[in-house]
Amino acid sequence: MLDDFGDARVALSLGVGPEVSWDADVAALGLRVLQFDHTVEGPPQANDRFVFHRTRVVGTPRAATDVTLADIMRRDELAADHDVIVKIDVEGFEWEILAGTATGELARIRQIAIEFHHMRQFIEPSWRRTALAALANLHRTHACIHIHGNNWSPFTVIGGIPFPDVFEATFRSAQRPCAQPFGGDIPDHARPSMQSKSARPVSRTVGTTTTRQRKCQSETTIRRKVISL
Repeated sequence: MLDDFGDARVALSLGVGPEVSWDADVAALGLRVLQFDHTVEGPPQANDRFVFHRTRVVGTPRAATDVTLADIMRRDELAADHDVIVKIDVEGFEWEILAGTATGELARIRQIAIEFHHMRQFIEPSWRRTALAALANLHRTHACIHIHGNNWSPFTVIGGIPFPDVFEATFRSAQRPCAQPFGGDIPDHARPSMQSKSARPVSRTVGTTTTRQRKCQSETTIRRKVISL
């Protein structure tokens, strides 16, 4: 993520699982971290700034306990916030969440890091419509500043081109200027044979240590690659 948090007070961690290095990184900056995950009893480590909710986040509620991103953004503790920081790692629900969240709610998010899943389903028309709608919706308010394949999953072939089945991307509000990188990213759960410095959760940075000007110039190219999927 960029070292550009503005007046952010709260971060949302949608999908917790056994790994909370991202949550700990943003908590260390003084942000309160609201965590949502229905698959675990709680976060794997304690932190005074973590607030855990055993709740599933989806695009369309299927159960009484399900919530949407819009529901969360309308919570009393977030009602006045326009610099929310978000991480989404919800094993495939990200597409419907992004496709179904109103532009006004997305515009209140300053930065968002997302793990995208199941690119192998791109050949299915209904899945593809949802995925393209999600990217188009996000593109209305945010610009992609970084993208990389997750080394845990294999490649899939889309239109004759190998593409990671799972990839991670970071977006920032399109109305904010570029800033410097910050060492907080969704960690890859790498196979032991593929472990590298880039898979260490605390030391990783999103993007490279190029100049701010070069970051801005490359942003448009990266964004086009994501939207053209």
